[in-house]
Amino acid sequence: MLAVHASTVEELLTLVKDSWNRHDMVTYAAQFAADAVYVNAIGQEWRGHAEIERGHIVMHRSIFKDSRITRMTNRTQMIAEGVVICTSDWEMEGAQPPDGWIMHHPRQGVMTLVLAEREGRWWIVAGQNTQKTEVELTIE
Repeated sequence: MLAVHASTVEELLTLVKDSWNRHDMVTYAAQFAADAVYVNAIGQEWRGHAEIERGHIVMHRSIFKDSRITRMTNRTQMIAEGVVICTSDWEMEGAQPPDGWIMHHPRQGVMTLVLAEREGRWWIVAGQNTQKTEVELTIE
């Protein structure tokens, strides 16, 4: 089992995916800094580690209780010493939307994370997750 705290960016991103797939939202949320801000795929803004953890626990008791991230492709770029931007394309199976919601299978999205090295480990300090939808654009 991996450590709860990530000493590298790659380890942090692995912890995010693996803890999601185990539905271990305590470990998942442990990757977020105390002052982190996270906007989920349906636009809810969660502020601070406790709110991010609570929100994910609630979602994993319902919509995501059978979900599994099947693909997570990460692109990282260091923008300053100890600060990395990660854009991650993801694909998920097993999410069960409430009545009236439309979720394509597999569910796909893109997540952008701001990662910072503090106190000898990497943290998520900000994140935005967006579900991809099919939109046809006509440019003339």
